[in-house]
Amino acid sequence: MPYRLVGRAASRIDEILFESARRWGIDAAARYHRLILAAMAEIGDRPDLVGSREIPRVAGPRTYHLRSVRRLVEPAARVAEPRHLVVTV
Repeated sequence: MPYRLVGRAASRIDEILFESARRWGIDAAARYHRLILAAMAEIGDRPDLVGSREIPRVAGPRTYHLRSVRRLVEPAARVAEPRHLVVTV
């Protein structure tokens, strides 16, 4: 199932990738970008997938930590310590 970015999601992803490139280099930012895309594709296919968590006291949205999708990226392109969450609505 396709996904759609809402609110500031696209600009926030750009900010994260620019910061990643600044701190760890272009190759690291490209790896992080692949990880984000893998997470969003996986969530689009299965919004309640293993590793996602409900947000207490808020019906509907779930969080999914990027470390949960490292397995979907080839070993040479894996991010050692992803630090961000994807929030679904």
